[in-house]
Amino acid sequence: MGSKFEQEEESGISHFIEHMLLTSNLKYHKTSTRQIVEDLGGFINAFTTKEFTCIHGKVISEYSEILVEILIDIIKYPAFKQEDIEREKNVILNEIQSFNNNGMHVCQQKLLKNLFKGHPLSNEILGNRDSIRKFNREQLIEYYLETLNREIVICITGDFDEERIIDIINKKDIFNKKDIYIQIGILTSDSHSTPHAAQHLIRVL
Repeated sequence: MGSKFEQEEESGISHFIEHMLLTSNLKYHKTSTRQIVEDLGGFINAFTTKEFTCIHGKVISEYSEILVEILIDIIKYPAFKQEDIEREKNVILNEIQSFNNNGMHVCQQKLLKNLFKGHPLSNEILGNRDSIRKFNREQLIEYYLETLNREIVICITGDFDEERIIDIINKKDIFNKKDIYIQIGILTSDSHSTPHAAQHLIRVL
């Protein structure tokens, strides 16, 4: 889910959905997912690029399983409440205005528009004012459900129990495909060497 996958009338929808994922959640009614993680001494956040959307978080190792559950619940149970949609529209419109007042950003966007002219990589991540104002709940949900069929990567680093984490992921039953590949070590495109760092990648193929 990123701006390069968007049609003209969908400009900015990936970034908009990113905002929605960290608002209300159908599973957590009394407090926000962000507040739960912050109460554990950690944090969660999200960002959107041209080619993917990332939801990330950090906690001490003893809470790693809780964090994984919450991050998956963020993906699985977004509420898309109408009041959240209207509020985030204003937030994103202000974000667009702020970037448009930034000379460096304007120059960068003009460069990308010319460099990738006619290619989806020229799409702006934030979208434009017209598209943002027109988005409705049904459109956001429909686009989001379509993106869940694409490849999802879960990357975890630190001290954690691999088997327990994989069990949590399987029990959440969010992924259409169940093949799980684990890479231990620094992940590179052509590296299959002996593990040399405490980095684990769990990839749902």
